[in-house]
Amino acid sequence: EGVSFSFSNKGNLEDQGRKKAVENAKLKAEECVCVLSQSFGKAVLISEFRNSVGPQPMLYKSTMMADESGGSQQTISPGEMEIRTTVNVSFLLN
Repeated sequence: EGVSFSFSNKGNLEDQGRKKAVENAKLKAEECVCVLSQSFGKAVLISEFRNSVGPQPMLYKSTMMADESGGSQQTISPGEMEIRTTVNVSFLLN
């Protein structure tokens, strides 16, 4: 009965998010080992946590429209949907 929202390309978005998360993990590892005057080797453990947040459309009631029509109308405006990916990567230190 209600309105439902979805992604048409959810798989591609998840893939992009995962790739970006791994790239960020590598950059953070590079920053940390630089401070320690070390280098890092290969990744020995990679774990992924996904959390897709459903649609969150903004619903609002226009008081002017409600006053004019004598009732309360709801309008659905564009909202946001999120796909979150957290990746933990463990690297060997050299």
